[in-house]
Amino acid sequence: MSKYAIQFQKGLSIFEFNSLFSTREQCEEKVFKLKWGDHFTCPKCGHHHFTSFQREKRTIYQCHSCKGQTSLLVGTIFQGTHLPLTFWFTAIYLIGTAKTSISSLDLHRKLGINHKSAHLLLQKIMQTMHVAEKNRKLRGRIEMDDAYLGGKLKGGTSGRGSENKQPFIAAVQTDEKKRPLYLKLDPVKTFSIEEVKLWTKEHIHPGSHVVSDALSCFSGVEDSCTHEKHTASKMTEEEKETHFKWVNTVLANIKTSLAGTFHSFECHKYSHRYFASIVYRFNRRWDLSRIFFDLCGSCVKSPPCTARQLL
Repeated sequence: MSKYAIQFQKGLSIFEFNSLFSTREQCEEKVFKLKWGDHFTCPKCGHHHFTSFQREKRTIYQCHSCKGQTSLLVGTIFQGTHLPLTFWFTAIYLIGTAKTSISSLDLHRKLGINHKSAHLLLQKIMQTMHVAEKNRKLRGRIEMDDAYLGGKLKGGTSGRGSENKQPFIAAVQTDEKKRPLYLKLDPVKTFSIEEVKLWTKEHIHPGSHVVSDALSCFSGVEDSCTHEKHTASKMTEEEKETHFKWVNTVLANIKTSLAGTFHSFECHKYSHRYFASIVYRFNRRWDLSRIFFDLCGSCVKSPPCTARQLL
């Protein structure tokens, strides 16, 4: 039996990672390259010549032209951190290369830092993934379905009315042979025609072909896309496999992954980031050895955010 090429990729091994980024100097050199390329660029005047010096264990870059000062981590997701860059790079590696997901508790144990710091680290990196994937639009043939994440909170209500149930849309773009290409997972306020219409406008290219079940809210795609709908209760297993194979597969894998990794999390507050981490890895699965480097680049380009903004 032939091997599935994507599944059996080599990837970036822990030994290769350690040889590249085990010291502060190696990590700083990578951030410099991602931020400025081969030459420093003053954020105020664009000048390339600078003087550098140490201040409180940080390298400060002073522009020769305008005398403005900046540091390597300013304007990145690392800004304001008290953790060494080696910890950040290790966390990026663990989160980016995880087969499913990684919890803050697991990150706390692997990095040897307190749980609060691990939780903030995880949220910041997942926020970077969210920013990187936010503007991706699907096109062509798209399988779409509705789903819920979460369950009953202690003392709360059960079922769809649960305070911890987050409705979300799952959509998978497929190629001409109906093989999966790209994924979108987005929380929505409710499954209504208007909400689906707004989501479609933001996340799907006009003229795409959407395949969904007969839930009335999915008629919201019809303003800009062709719509093929099927009544799931009347379909055979073979028909479901033909029309909804990949969105059903993705949803099953997501729920298994989240249930097996996380003891609990507040769906309404954090679901978009947990979804984003799954989507980020899925949409870059073609080259597993590059995911870590892509995520490093995303962290450098992502705007800084505070704990108050995230939590």
